[in-house]
Amino acid sequence: MVNLTQQAFRFELAPTASQEEFLTSCAGASRFWFNQGLALVRARLDERAAGLDVSVPWSYKSLCSEIEKERRAELAPWQGEVVCGSYQAGFEALGKALQNFSAGRRVGRKVGFPRFRRKGASTESVIFQRPRILDSRHVGLDERRLGPVRTKESLRKLTRLLVRDEDARILRSTVMQSGGRWTISFTVERSAALKAATRHPRLRTAVVGVDVGLSRLATISTGVTFENARPLGRSLRNLRRLQRQLDRQRRANNPANHDERGRAKSERTWTKSHRQTRTQDRVRRLHERVADLRREQAHQLTTTLTREYGVIGVETLAVKNLMANRRLARHIADAGWGTILDQLVYKTVWAGTALVAAGRFYASSKTCSECGTVKAKLSLSERVFVCEVCGHDQDRDVNAALNLARMAQLSAQAEGLQCYVAAAGAETQNARGGHVSPAPRSRQRPSKREDLTMRPSQRRKTLVSATAA
Repeated sequence: MVNLTQQAFRFELAPTASQEEFLTSCAGASRFWFNQGLALVRARLDERAAGLDVSVPWSYKSLCSEIEKERRAELAPWQGEVVCGSYQAGFEALGKALQNFSAGRRVGRKVGFPRFRRKGASTESVIFQRPRILDSRHVGLDERRLGPVRTKESLRKLTRLLVRDEDARILRSTVMQSGGRWTISFTVERSAALKAATRHPRLRTAVVGVDVGLSRLATISTGVTFENARPLGRSLRNLRRLQRQLDRQRRANNPANHDERGRAKSERTWTKSHRQTRTQDRVRRLHERVADLRREQAHQLTTTLTREYGVIGVETLAVKNLMANRRLARHIADAGWGTILDQLVYKTVWAGTALVAAGRFYASSKTCSECGTVKAKLSLSERVFVCEVCGHDQDRDVNAALNLARMAQLSAQAEGLQCYVAAAGAETQNARGGHVSPAPRSRQRPSKREDLTMRPSQRRKTLVSATAA
């Protein structure tokens, strides 16, 4: 029996004006059914609070059975003008919101009850059950009313998977609107991609520890570091400027937004000028760019780790608790530690890599990687770890990554896997098919060192000058 898994492929769409108008209508219908279902749930909860024995729909299936096809025709006589995936997306989003509310309350979190959706203030989605890939740039969703919809990026990665994997098939697609952007997400069922089988056996047993940070996004036990792009930190200047501009436009151009005492009214009742709307769009696009950059750097890190190593040791971080520090909260959120750990969870399954998480209170930073002595205190300002017992000194992050790698090695060996801690420097394959570890950077010739902060043209000039010397 073939082991199947589900994977999502997301692409941005470039619809025409008529196609965008139809998709907007479908998205509005999805919002309508979400609000209709939520109104029904609230009414049933009020009846139950009054002492009546009534059932409360709390999932997608129960919502569909409560609001049957005949009733949907009465509530929305225009439903034939949009696709049936509109009500499916609305009920599915509401069912997921109700389930998340129950799960959060069950563990003691302060979770608010789902609220009604407003136009332009939420992410809308529409489900298409039978999508077709027409070519590498066009998809067919509802060809009778939409026609071929063009994508902004190539679909070649998905089409090649469908050709290469005989078990792969597209289950459905979800078109989402976030601000002024339209994206499509394909839910694909495929055979489990165990990429470890294609790697060299020595790489399959290499163990590495990963220590995430702020000044550097991640430091692994081999000494390789991944820089933190700081997407929000580098955009704060523009963001502050746009928000000040937006506040001036709200105050100067729209006096109706304030009461007789000069206090601002609720944002829902604001009168917005065209300039204010354009500035709001610029702020929204800037936030979207920051989120995209943060997600991209996390993908680059996690993909590199799962492709090159067989066992990965990481920390178990309570990111929410760490963000209670008001001086570091914004920087921690900008680094996206939670996104990195979440991506490692499912990418290690795809790649056949073992992921070992240390305990919540494992002192990876305070433990000496040479003798195992644990320090009582280690302040954040101490960037070099110095052992008071054996005198070992090492970069703080590398020391923590080495401890995580050895912890992961012991855990993997306890499961019966023969593995080793990867040495400093990435392992490369030589001409005979063997694997060798290159010399440290301090022992390499100048022509072999690369400054990743330099442009490629500057790097080539440096290489030519070093070779000539």
